[in-house]
Amino acid sequence: MKKILLFIIIIIFVSFSLFADIKARVPVGFTSGRTHNIGFSTSRVSGSMEPDTELETVTFSVSSDFSSYTTGPFYMYLQLFTTYPVRVKISKATPLRNKTNMIGYTNSGSNTSSFKGVGASSESVEKFFEESETSYEMPRTYNFEFNFFVPVEAIKSTSEYTGTITIALEAK
Repeated sequence: MKKILLFIIIIIFVSFSLFADIKARVPVGFTSGRTHNIGFSTSRVSGSMEPDTELETVTFSVSSDFSSYTTGPFYMYLQLFTTYPVRVKISKATPLRNKTNMIGYTNSGSNTSSFKGVGASSESVEKFFEESETSYEMPRTYNFEFNFFVPVEAIKSTSEYTGTITIALEAK
């Protein structure tokens, strides 16, 4: 009798677990109510999903052959949620500076050849990217790869160097 009762209790618990409602939550971020989303990221961005790998600071590390300092590849992404064409400008790019020295850098990104880098004594302002059609589908996404280099011999001090890049997005 005890065995039958135990068997029935086990069957009841198993049947309840089969009908249990399993809930899983996945956080999802997306762009809503905006005409654009632009920034820097550690990886390429696709579609209209808001990237989860945004960059606020890029650091230089010594290259494997010890000939230069490099950022490694990083990306400027542009997600557009409009049909009109746009223009992207690098409105300000400064050399790397510390308290006493300024250092220029070069860019070797795969699809950013229009931005060569910045000299040691000048700031750069230039048109970077421009759409040429009069109307576009949406959403559309662009990724621009940057990879900055500084030769080892350019480093005059071991203190921290900083610089900025400012991007401007304009309706064309």
